[in-house]
Amino acid sequence: MALHIDISRIANHETVCLVGDGESRKYSDTTGNLAFYTMTVDIGEITDANAEEFYIRCCLMCDLYGGNSRDGGVPSLADIRAHIGLRTNVLTLTRAKWLANVKRNALPNRLREYKWRLDGEARLRAAGTIA
Repeated sequence: MALHIDISRIANHETVCLVGDGESRKYSDTTGNLAFYTMTVDIGEITDANAEEFYIRCCLMCDLYGGNSRDGGVPSLADIRAHIGLRTNVLTLTRAKWLANVKRNALPNRLREYKWRLDGEARLRAAGTIA
């Protein structure tokens, strides 16, 4: 399913969310990143009430995956607050349901990656490539 982004409810969305002029006008990197984060953190709309939760979930996902922001790392809470009103077609999950998904999907992937790293180091040691 395509990601649908609605910036119309963001205060000053013309200056906060858009860059360029005329037909070359597009979403700023921050706006685009936050829109994609809505899928990662399963929060479909940034509100004043959930801005900190959005930030916390972004932090956890960056810790697990090393960040997926084009300009690197976790979006700032100030950027998230500046985008209150950003809406996408992502279904918002409670923290409990979201964490259950993280536990079921993200953690096993990370554990497999850690095991792969250990196995790779063991193979390199066996080959005498590293000490």
